[in-house]
Amino acid sequence: MTRRFTILCLVMLCPILLTDCASAKLANQLRLHNENLTKAAFGDINPEKKLDILVISMVGMMYEALKPLNPKKGVAYVTDYGKENGEAIEKILKDFGEWQKELSVGERIALGIRIAKKPYMKELIELGPRFKKKYKQVKFLMKLTGKLNKGLFDLGVKQLEL
Repeated sequence: MTRRFTILCLVMLCPILLTDCASAKLANQLRLHNENLTKAAFGDINPEKKLDILVISMVGMMYEALKPLNPKKGVAYVTDYGKENGEAIEKILKDFGEWQKELSVGERIALGIRIAKKPYMKELIELGPRFKKKYKQVKFLMKLTGKLNKGLFDLGVKQLEL
């Protein structure tokens, strides 16, 4: 009888414990993203490296947000990511944009090629549509995606007249 009771208790508690573990893991991930983005935004780091840190963080966040089966949890995670990191993201994008304006045409083209070859770009391109489809209601992502597209894909495009 006590063995059955123990098994029944474990079966009933297991989903609760797993949910708490998943929530704790996502909270820890948010903290790590915030630390990395804050260091990048306000540290003495090359703007290209700042952008690398931002995009790597975004790709990680997208993978993490796609994991929960419950879309509400994913939306909450993305929203929290935006709230906690919005200031750092804005600063990184501003610094990158200002730095990019100072580059010559040739340097901008070389930068665009370097960025296009980075491993995270393939992931971002593959994840983007899946992520947008699942979380299209998240305004923060749409705003950020638009800024990244403008910042990344305008590199050298005007000079090449593409």
